[in-house]
Amino acid sequence: MEENSIEVDDTFTKNLMQQAFDLWINPEIERHRESGTLPDDFVVYIAQVIIDLDVDAPEVRFNEEIKAMARARAARAVEMGEEVTEADLESIEDIMLTDQAPNAGHLTMMFLSATGSSRSTSSTTLSVSPRP
Repeated sequence: MEENSIEVDDTFTKNLMQQAFDLWINPEIERHRESGTLPDDFVVYIAQVIIDLDVDAPEVRFNEEIKAMARARAARAVEMGEEVTEADLESIEDIMLTDQAPNAGHLTMMFLSATGSSRSTSSTTLSVSPRP
């Protein structure tokens, strides 16, 4: 195991996700619904909670609002600049914030389709490292 890494199991991951939904994601969805800024058929496929030490409250982003870079392992040969879909990915190795949030941590959750279920694992490793 890498230095500053924590091995977590599915129970930890499920509890963490439930807490994120209870504390930040569901209340944000409700605020958007009450203000009329979300369509009735809204579905979350990516959710991101930004916890910035320079801001009083976490920022919640959904779907196309996400600002991040992902390091992923391709399931096939991919050419530079080619559009990549979920089906082209073997795994997502890391998700990093952009330079727009230099003093922030994040929780970013991607809800993959049923085609991704064959790539599920029994555990996840969280690495804690300083921003470059």
